[in-house]
Amino acid sequence: ENEICKVCGYEEVLVFALEPDGESYRVSGVKDKSRTEVAVPSNYKGLPVTVIGFEAFKGCKKLVSVTMPDTVETISENAFYSCEALLPSCFPQILKALKKALFSIAVSLKTSKYRNQ
Repeated sequence: ENEICKVCGYEEVLVFALEPDGESYRVSGVKDKSRTEVAVPSNYKGLPVTVIGFEAFKGCKKLVSVTMPDTVETISENAFYSCEALLPSCFPQILKALKKALFSIAVSLKTSKYRNQ
């Protein structure tokens, strides 16, 4: 009710979009940009959350902390643009997701039939 679970008290503060493959979700935005803390769930509607989308947290100037699950494999361009208060303690999680994304890109390039073009 009003985006708050009456059973567990969970408040849905993120906006999700189903990925084109239909097998996972991306965080595409934040409902309240004045939040100071956000926890990205590992699953949404029974599917893993694997992407932090383009400009998903853009303009969250008071955001201090983002907790990300291991399911996040990609952080899109400008995902944290203008998050001026984001603490360095969040960076290891962000870097871990970026490393996964870069590794996936490298493997794709290595196996691509276009790699020599």
